[in-house]
Amino acid sequence: MPSIFSYIDYREFLSDWLSEKKEENSIYSYRYLAGKLGIKSPGHLNLIVKGHINLSLKYLPSFARVMKMSKRERDYFETMVLYCHAKGVQEKKTPFRKITVISGISGSSIKGSAV
Repeated sequence: MPSIFSYIDYREFLSDWLSEKKEENSIYSYRYLAGKLGIKSPGHLNLIVKGHINLSLKYLPSFARVMKMSKRERDYFETMVLYCHAKGVQEKKTPFRKITVISGISGSSIKGSAV
């Protein structure tokens, strides 16, 4: 699986992460992951990944724990969420700059970058 630092869209990262986990162990599903995250409905998680609703920031610590993220990965994941939730180019600039600093990668090398 590509590094989290090569993504800018947390939904794409979650989808790829879950697909890889399913290949490793068939127990991984939206239902299983939702239960581990404390999300009551697996459908809710599916809507988040598909981009129909946004991920609430209150779930970030749960995602970090379940996905066994380092502090740097947690910071990056949170910044991806803020970037994706931002409306308009101006609002995206600050999280995008933070993404490039945390990742150490130039903006043009990040999957899906548009700022």
